[in-house]
Amino acid sequence: MKKIASFTIDHTILPKGMYLSRTDANTVTYDIRTRRPNVEEVMSNGAIHTLEHLFATFVRNSDVADKIVYFGPMGCRTGFYFITLDSLSKSGAIALTRSALKFCAEFTGEIPGVSAEECGNYRDHDLKGAKEEAAKMYEAAFQICEEESMLRAYLYACRKYMNGEEYLALLQKSQVYQEVDRGLAEIVSEIEGSIKVLQYEDTLINWKNQYRRISTGEM
Repeated sequence: MKKIASFTIDHTILPKGMYLSRTDANTVTYDIRTRRPNVEEVMSNGAIHTLEHLFATFVRNSDVADKIVYFGPMGCRTGFYFITLDSLSKSGAIALTRSALKFCAEFTGEIPGVSAEECGNYRDHDLKGAKEEAAKMYEAAFQICEEESMLRAYLYACRKYMNGEEYLALLQKSQVYQEVDRGLAEIVSEIEGSIKVLQYEDTLINWKNQYRRISTGEM
């Protein structure tokens, strides 16, 4: 049998990141790799499951919902596949992924679609784990491109899901983290004042609009 394209990738040298995996007819498949394959511990099932629910909910309620085909985890638990129509530009897909990860990292409230009627394994969810996974993607982006905006986004997300002791321990790992956090602390009260933590059912659109404003403001 012919080997499928994804098996031809050398996973021993594949770092974390977002990649263009393949194009087929009018669709584009992105590889959102959250772990170095066969090197780092894979994501837990609960975290993957919840992140899938949150990410998919966000993108399917976005302004480009009609261009979204699929979002779901890899069987190896080292990342996700994100499939869009080719009418969504690559830069648009990246921007949407960033916004979705911010939404996931800072989400509070009831996870969408977690009843027996809505989900095939509704008991297996981990909101804190999903928030942590989403936040770590910003840390990975900072390590790749060294853009301070990526590190600010990561630290802000960590503020949202970590307790005070955990966050201080994180800052102790890096002088750069401490320096960026000092600048972040000056604006975080303004940011938090502009983000109302809202329930998913009634106010998802408002939530996304507030995120866009923060993102374009170089949070």
